[in-house]
Amino acid sequence: RQVSRMVIIIIMPSIFASTTCLLLLTALQYAAAESFIGKAVATGQFNVLNATLASYDIPTLLATLGGAKITIFGPTDAAFAEAGITDGTAITQAVLLRHGILGEYTAATILTQECQALTTLSVTPLIIQSASDGSITVNGVAVNSTLADITGDEGVFHGINGVIPDAFPACPTDAPAPTDAPAPTDAPLAAAKDSASQMMSLHMVAIAGMFMSCVLFL
Repeated sequence: RQVSRMVIIIIMPSIFASTTCLLLLTALQYAAAESFIGKAVATGQFNVLNATLASYDIPTLLATLGGAKITIFGPTDAAFAEAGITDGTAITQAVLLRHGILGEYTAATILTQECQALTTLSVTPLIIQSASDGSITVNGVAVNSTLADITGDEGVFHGINGVIPDAFPACPTDAPAPTDAPAPTDAPLAAAKDSASQMMSLHMVAIAGMFMSCVLFL
């Protein structure tokens, strides 16, 4: 019994220290991540959009893109209110995905072309236009210059002053042809569920690896 107690006395501190090390490493991992969604919500002007994103589990959906960057044009609370929308959970998936495109399009990148036609995550056309004064519109909706270029690990977020309509006149005929979005957005929620299971397995492997590293270190 005395030997058993000694073993417990020796092992318990090691387990505690290893667990503490694991928690610290996990915390540092999450602290290193930067989300443009978190930054945008922190401005206090995207509460309606935040409720919509939460209802569709957008972080999991973004994970299904395999690390590809994304650009979100997010209506402010004032923009949604002007459109008669106050409940973010009532916004349909099609409307939500209409405000996102694959690729990282900063304001500087957009301003290199007067007009470009892209395809949204809901597979609808998005006409992005820029002017010599630095102003930008998406399907006729103005990008809010004070809320543009909010960057994160996922890509870039631009606050906009309206809800993007699903139709808008095309660019002039000499403008580049639309760039198609890849297929994963055809059934994003179903893909998100599959990805969540895969991510959980990867996370378990990563946690086990960190635990062993801590134990060896200790």
